[in-house]
Amino acid sequence: MDPSTLDAAFLAYAAAAAFLAFLSTSTLGIGSALILTPALMVSMSAVEAVGVIAPAMLINSALTAWVHRREIPAGMVGITAAAAIPAGLLAAAVAGSVPPAVIQIVIAATIALALGMERGLGKTLGGGRVGAVGWGAVAGGAGGIAGTFGPPLAISFLARGLTGAAFVGSITAVGTLINVVRLPAYLATGVLTTELLPLAALLAVSGTAAVFAGRALLRRLDPSRFRVAVDVLLIVIAVSLVARAVRGFAG
Repeated sequence: MDPSTLDAAFLAYAAAAAFLAFLSTSTLGIGSALILTPALMVSMSAVEAVGVIAPAMLINSALTAWVHRREIPAGMVGITAAAAIPAGLLAAAVAGSVPPAVIQIVIAATIALALGMERGLGKTLGGGRVGAVGWGAVAGGAGGIAGTFGPPLAISFLARGLTGAAFVGSITAVGTLINVVRLPAYLATGVLTTELLPLAALLAVSGTAAVFAGRALLRRLDPSRFRVAVDVLLIVIAVSLVARAVRGFAG
């Protein structure tokens, strides 16, 4: 990306998009990469978008997990993380060579998982230790390639009966560990470059602010209403990503 394209208008747009995206994660447990990565693709490549949001995702997920730390079931999170961490590291190591169309399809697929999660997918496919390990590995792989680890983790944790703060805290706790291992890989392979660090810092500020706004919303807002709005946005994003991917494969 040409640093000259980081003008005031784009920075304001990116900061607003980041706040909305991270507000979704801090309130519902998912949404940050699913919303923010496609939003940034209007001015940068898919790989650059994946890389530049990684520091903000690390800060946002770590702070959100800390806020809900007393509600997190350590054993359940540990089993999931044991599969997610190596998968995330391996996927992040090759993220720089993944075609943009593949990244777009991965994000669209995780959006489909997010929508299916709310309609009972977790009850049929998430159970048992095998489910925890399997969805953990899927989350790590999707997180390493496209940053979208939330929906697979959500399916796994919903199947185990987690709701509210325990649900959000568990997803973000595992997400923190995925981010810890993928960020150095992005820096080493050039997915995140020094030229994009100022933008990454701005996104991190928005992500930090969203943690505390999300904590307040989780207590006062009807989550179903906020989820409907997020679902509509995710459907629009998924359709546009699939269309872009088809054009990319055709080209």
